[in-house]
Amino acid sequence: MDTPTPGRQNKYLMMVVEDHSRYMLTHAIPTKGHAGDALVLIINKLEKAVSSAQERPVHLSQIQGDWGGEFRNSKLIAELNQ
Repeated sequence: MDTPTPGRQNKYLMMVVEDHSRYMLTHAIPTKGHAGDALVLIINKLEKAVSSAQERPVHLSQIQGDWGGEFRNSKLIAELNQ
């Protein structure tokens, strides 16, 4: 975004779409360096929303992305492998 959000100064908007249901979540972040942490938060919210809708635990099994530099780090990979 050309103009940061007031208060937190977020310049980027991360959007995740669940392929099957087309359920979409977004999260504003200040820098691309925060993308990994935002992705983990979004995945947790998405799993919780789909689990409650289906009334059974649901866990993400695959992620598809452009795997830009903001997603290629050991911290995020370790979190996703848990």
